[in-house]
Amino acid sequence: MDLSLNQLQGSLPAIWANATWGGARRVLSLAHNNLTSSIPSAWRPLLVNTSVDLSYNQLNGSLPWWTFDTLPANTSLG
Repeated sequence: MDLSLNQLQGSLPAIWANATWGGARRVLSLAHNNLTSSIPSAWRPLLVNTSVDLSYNQLNGSLPWWTFDTLPANTSLG
């Protein structure tokens, strides 16, 4: 699902981690919005099974401790 360039604002809702994004492809693009805060721990299962683009937002804080344990080897953080 492409939600980029939609002027979304605020923190990343933990409840979004329970949604199925993009059907079989499991892609969620939230790029180029005004999302703030850090990545919620509830997003851990989402990041394992879904390609998520959070680039060009106002996220802050450090990456959660589990990030590198759960992300697939071919994940791009750039």
